[in-house]
Amino acid sequence: LAEFEGVAPGGPIDLSFGGAVLGDRTIVSRMSSGVMWVPHNGEDFPFHVQISQVEPASLLAEDQEVARRNAVLSVSFFLPTDIQAENRVSFSDTETDWLGRPKMSIRFALSDGDRARLARARVNLEQICASIGRILPGHRPRIAPAGTSLHYEGTMRMGKSDDGASVCDRDSRVWGVGQLWLGGNGVIPTMQACNPTLTTVALAILGGRSIADSLRGM
Repeated sequence: LAEFEGVAPGGPIDLSFGGAVLGDRTIVSRMSSGVMWVPHNGEDFPFHVQISQVEPASLLAEDQEVARRNAVLSVSFFLPTDIQAENRVSFSDTETDWLGRPKMSIRFALSDGDRARLARARVNLEQICASIGRILPGHRPRIAPAGTSLHYEGTMRMGKSDDGASVCDRDSRVWGVGQLWLGGNGVIPTMQACNPTLTTVALAILGGRSIADSLRGM
């Protein structure tokens, strides 16, 4: 959380850094009911950033007084992770879940590349906060626990060939299994730093076309 020193909530704010103006009074007013995004830009900026104004009532009691005096923003970095074969969903041969199906577990660990991006993100986040104000005491940048995100990807990823490193082809059709297509975030073969809905829908359209072509040929 970053505080704009000496600025009352709703007052005029000039937030500039890196040659770009983040907002003025109008923009900040909008941020009160939504978020502003700084998009991912490949390896030049391998993050997706969310900036939103924080309502005082949503903070802990010890932070609410600061938020009543000055505008407070939440700055969050979303990072991609390397897709690794070791990171996968596995199913138990002996245990079942509440539906009686094989119990699922998720195996996940950070790669060296992931850790490097985390270190870089921390530096960038602190630079942003320093540019617009100061970090509230007790709110230094912190990493969300593993498993916090619900956007699990690559667990049934598509590939160019049935080489043992992918589950399905570019049309989401499972290798070596007739009339079986997959859908969802799991087929995405590359790492992302933002919400995967648009990518998932685009891949589902390709899969749907493949299913339609298959049905027409029956």
